[in-house]
Amino acid sequence: PFPGGPQLLNEQPLIRFDHTGSTGLKIDQILRRNRLQPHVLLEMNSVTSIVELVRKNIGVSIVPVLRGFGWEHDPALRLLTLPGRPYERGVGMVTTTRRAHITGVLLKQLVKQIALEARH
Repeated sequence: PFPGGPQLLNEQPLIRFDHTGSTGLKIDQILRRNRLQPHVLLEMNSVTSIVELVRKNIGVSIVPVLRGFGWEHDPALRLLTLPGRPYERGVGMVTTTRRAHITGVLLKQLVKQIALEARH
């Protein structure tokens, strides 16, 4: 499912995900493992902004696929699966006891949504 991917990364400018975060570091590993050295056009830390630039044919990118955005159905985008094991990111929540009544509601909703997603 990555046919054409290395060629695209070698021929098209790369809109790079911020290399200082954990996702960016993982993308660096993928590029090194596949011996790819794309021409970096710019670096951003907003997945949706990167996707908008790709949609406008500014370049190509490697970003996490966000659920619920419908990118796999967008005719202006082509999603390729990278070789190797899928990379999963963790989600956490930091809270304060001063607003526990608010954060408690948010936490319950988050857990409920994660449980729903896990079933599908």
